[in-house]
Amino acid sequence: ALGAGPPVALRPPRTPDEPVGKRAIRCLAMEYLFSGRLVTITDEQWPVPSFTIHPAAPMSGEAKATKASEWMGMLMADSGLGAQRVLADRPLGNILEIVASPAHDALLLVTGRNALLLAEFLPEVGERPNPQKDPTVNLDVPLRMEIKVLDRGVEEEGIGEPCWSPDGEWIAYVRKDSRKGASIVLLKLATGEKTVVADSSFENFTPAFDPSGRFLSFFSSRTFAPLEDGVTADLTFPTGSDMPYLTLLQKDAPNPFKRPALSPAEMRDAEDGDGDEEDDGGDEDDEGDDDEGEDEEDEAEHEPPKPVVIDVEGIAGRILQFPLAF
Repeated sequence: ALGAGPPVALRPPRTPDEPVGKRAIRCLAMEYLFSGRLVTITDEQWPVPSFTIHPAAPMSGEAKATKASEWMGMLMADSGLGAQRVLADRPLGNILEIVASPAHDALLLVTGRNALLLAEFLPEVGERPNPQKDPTVNLDVPLRMEIKVLDRGVEEEGIGEPCWSPDGEWIAYVRKDSRKGASIVLLKLATGEKTVVADSSFENFTPAFDPSGRFLSFFSSRTFAPLEDGVTADLTFPTGSDMPYLTLLQKDAPNPFKRPALSPAEMRDAEDGDGDEEDDGGDEDDEGDDDEGEDEEDEAEHEPPKPVVIDVEGIAGRILQFPLAF
């Protein structure tokens, strides 16, 4: 659990007069950024959380076993690895969930104050990490943290389960808009525009984008399972059955659960075409693999993710149930 566990004693102390072992902090959360760097969140300056970005440490060939408490102590004390520590601009409350962007160095935080936050690490001079340009944080310059409130819940435990789109430009999350149901909300980070995909008439939860950015899936308790009532000799619907659902993010997207009607000849032609594509140029590509691999390593440029296009108009009417057999 985030924030669970005993505090870890850190060395060296802040001042020469401070006894060794008196400086102790607790790790509240940790997550890997898009760049592969580890971020740890500690209560060193509580109630303001402290964020530490650790550089990628080189892996030595001779690894030895280390106690968990010793490892955590070295990690949070930095151990001279050149990590950079930044503070939030205000108290955030208990951090309940943390999700890293798949396209740039940024974090989504869900706090105990019923808030969904976007945390970004910005250089004092220069541009912020961007999925399309430079997605990684530069640890060679001083950093500052920018916290943006994306949404707040009104009910108890009313917001959570955030997820990122593959291009890092959209997020989806659960917002409890009533006591008996929860909505799936889609938010565009560039504009802050919110769209309710599935309203709180039912209990909706666990949204997730597919890697291609064409679908948003989630679970919902909208398929009711009747039970026989021994008292009234009738059917009752006490609870809904949790079923997976799929939302088509583009209005012209085909139904993935319906296969196109093809004749046997067309199906045979399609299979033959796929086989030809796999065979074409196989030997020719092998000849230049070594040279091309060296060129790619030398250039090593960032390839921006493919933008995810979402047609928000009428998106609530494009929800499909997974065809499951019982």
